[in-house]
Amino acid sequence: MTKALKDNFSKEYFQALGKLLKQQVPEVSVSKFVSHCYPPAFERMELKDRMRHTAKVLGSFLNPHYPTACHQLIGIIEGFEQSTNPKETIQVAHLFFPEFITAYGLTDVKTSIQTMERVTQFISCEFAVRPFLISEEMKMLSQMLKWSKHPHAGVRRLASEGSRPRLPWGMKIPALIHNPNLILPILENLREDPNETVRRSVANSLNDISKDHPEVVLEIAHRWRNTSAETDAILKHGLRTLLKKGNPKALKQYNLNANLVTCKSFRLLTSKIKIGHRIEFEFSIQNTSNKAQTARIEYKVYFLRNNGTHSGKVFKISERQLLPGEILHLSRQHSFRPITTMRYYPGKQAVALVVNGKEYEREGFELIN
Repeated sequence: MTKALKDNFSKEYFQALGKLLKQQVPEVSVSKFVSHCYPPAFERMELKDRMRHTAKVLGSFLNPHYPTACHQLIGIIEGFEQSTNPKETIQVAHLFFPEFITAYGLTDVKTSIQTMERVTQFISCEFAVRPFLISEEMKMLSQMLKWSKHPHAGVRRLASEGSRPRLPWGMKIPALIHNPNLILPILENLREDPNETVRRSVANSLNDISKDHPEVVLEIAHRWRNTSAETDAILKHGLRTLLKKGNPKALKQYNLNANLVTCKSFRLLTSKIKIGHRIEFEFSIQNTSNKAQTARIEYKVYFLRNNGTHSGKVFKISERQLLPGEILHLSRQHSFRPITTMRYYPGKQAVALVVNGKEYEREGFELIN
């Protein structure tokens, strides 16, 4: 059985944390610290609650002077860095370190900026920076522009990922949703970054912007296209929502013509499946022209929601070249295995094939318990 993310906050982790805390604050009792980390309500806490709780408990054991506490916090991080194999997966529990900055540092922006710059080199501060962007917008944007030229990739990524208008699981930044031009200089600095993770963050930011200002991203795509293979990859990923929505200008960027590649057949192999199982379908598409054509092949699942309506979500299958007149036969499955980010409701659902942005007739099926 897969361990839940919240279970990274284990007794073993708190003991390791307590020992490193004692190196910074010698008078601390490790056993007392660990006991404070486990209140009666701890087992009922979810991941974010455990992060906030751990940050608050640690704060109560550190120096009450915030700059001094941040110095001690960095000392603890250095202890983890020295004791951990850098090739190991970073523990989810370390996410409480940025949470500490949010919990205690909103009134001391200067110290918090310095601390985030160091902490994000260990564990990303992309969520911690969000409240500062709201309360100190121009100061933080100026700082993030500087970070976009930092020698450490983790800090450069903070500049782009932390300034995303609609960062998943993070608070939205209304000013950046309304005016994405505020962060375009950051993205310009990072579009040819040598680190792939940083470039992917730029793509994610473009995708966020495209949800509210598609023309802004399309104009950027026009300017950036064909400057390098890496930048082209950023654009393809950054335009993914527009491509899934069948935006004509985005499709045209990649010569995706819905009139020249068509669905020949599409059928579900079953009309009823249980939650936890997979729906399977097969289809054929054809290039009807006398020239090779690119086919972007997707499918759209219309999930039944709790209120009785349906919500469509597009999933990519592949993108490939079809020769003149070529017919392609494929089959795919979609899993209805329960996951934490998606809840399924029994009842009528549907699937449709999407080729080069054009959606074809839906086929219905029933999802049962």
